[in-house]
Amino acid sequence: MAALAAGGLASYVIVVFQNRTAYMQLGALLLLMCGLRRAAIRPLLSFAPLLLIALIAIETLELRVPGRLTSQVSLSFFVDHVAAMVGISDGSNAAISAAASGVDQRMQWWTDLFERVTVDPPTLLTGLGYGFPLISFGNVAGIQVREPHNSLMSVFARSGLIGFGLWLWMHAELFHASLKAFCRARANSLPGLWQDRLLILLSFVILVLIGSLGEDNMEKPYFAIPYYFVWGVILRIAFVLRSAPETGRGVTPRLLAGRDVVVQARCQDALR
Repeated sequence: MAALAAGGLASYVIVVFQNRTAYMQLGALLLLMCGLRRAAIRPLLSFAPLLLIALIAIETLELRVPGRLTSQVSLSFFVDHVAAMVGISDGSNAAISAAASGVDQRMQWWTDLFERVTVDPPTLLTGLGYGFPLISFGNVAGIQVREPHNSLMSVFARSGLIGFGLWLWMHAELFHASLKAFCRARANSLPGLWQDRLLILLSFVILVLIGSLGEDNMEKPYFAIPYYFVWGVILRIAFVLRSAPETGRGVTPRLLAGRDVVVQARCQDALR
């Protein structure tokens, strides 16, 4: 029932919201589960047959199911939607054509920013600074867009190589601490609930980071505030697990399923 509920929610997000970033986010979650909990891959993919059956039923029964970009969802729409991620569109759907053209627009933003940042060594090291829009773009209401729809590019453009390097280093340390905490919880045979909590928290931060590749997530408070708060929770869990007395029990094949032997070996290496 839990797998069906999760599959239904994932299908709902894909069908109704029709956000191209969702495909990359699902792929990132699959990679996370492949590395830490392979048993969760099958339930995670349960949305695929549900989505396919739903789309076939919609087309067969001629049901009207509108979404964010189209007045009628269909299997062909999602094929074209995936192709629009790389700027490919046949022009049959105005919304998909606009989404595909947005790829070239964002690439132009990022190229222009890179040229501005690399104009001289001091700017390359320290960036362009804060307090002004990075791009010149206004919508029909004349409201200017400040960020280039890529938080990583925003960090690089505003703070240069020094700030961007520190930001990447910070995230490398955060992921290292979280993965080591997960391995420690598994090695000490702690209740699976703690491992589940770490997986859920890691899934959240990965979803926000993947979304930052095509949107300005890290510049929006309703993303940035919970994002860094969750990292704080992960660090607290890691601190408690590191400070707790060792149980003396290492990772053995008896503690985990046979298909997680690779994860056991990785955990042993991390703890050493």
